[in-house]
Amino acid sequence: MRYLYAFLILGFLGFVGCPPAETGNPEEITAEGTPAVTVEEVPAAETVSPETTAIETTTAETTAMETTSTTTEAPPAAPAEELTPAPKMGYRVQIGAFTYEEGANKVKMRAESELNQKVYVDFIEGMYKVRVGDFLTREDAEAYRDKLISMGYNGAFLVETEISP
Repeated sequence: MRYLYAFLILGFLGFVGCPPAETGNPEEITAEGTPAVTVEEVPAAETVSPETTAIETTTAETTAMETTSTTTEAPPAAPAEELTPAPKMGYRVQIGAFTYEEGANKVKMRAESELNQKVYVDFIEGMYKVRVGDFLTREDAEAYRDKLISMGYNGAFLVETEISP
């Protein structure tokens, strides 16, 4: 029975990959409460029993499963058309800023019904800012700002920001 315990401890240490305990004799493996057993003391014929065979088989199967490398194929590269383009910098015209989202949404709905540009509500620095358009050039944004002022959006001004052209 001692040999079985010693074999199990030896097998467990080998399975885990821990080096044997440092002792004067490198062939000795000690465990608390069990005497030192040398490798020569455990003949191969004595280790074959139903209990040890089952343990050895389980250990061998587990080790085989752990050492089997799993290869995963990298997903194919997406075509250039499907990649999301980097955000572009441009201009929008801001027509209002509100503490509460409800006020910003009311102005957005009104602007969407009156204007032919996309209207955004952005939450920036604690305020809901209503902004109109996606302009690549400052000149286009200034021209649209002037049009908005003539339509009654008196406080309209330009904002340089990321746009969605």
